[in-house]
Amino acid sequence: MNKVQEIRNRYALPFIVKVQRAVAGEPAILVYNEDRVIQQQFPPTPELMRMFGDKFKMFCWAQLAPDGTLDIGQEAPWQNW
Repeated sequence: MNKVQEIRNRYALPFIVKVQRAVAGEPAILVYNEDRVIQQQFPPTPELMRMFGDKFKMFCWAQLAPDGTLDIGQEAPWQNW
């Protein structure tokens, strides 16, 4: 099994990711899981900005789409990582 397929299998079910606003540079939303195997960057869409409200970071449920991008879902309980 190749590395990509291994990651797809490991993250087939919804998992928690940290979602945070970029601190510097271009406006962006950074998304990653606890061990940072999954890391992606998104533009600050109106939908994501509504989810943030006045928060700097939050945790959300996510699922890996067939094309390798993340589908960000509802806010998840706070994590200590």
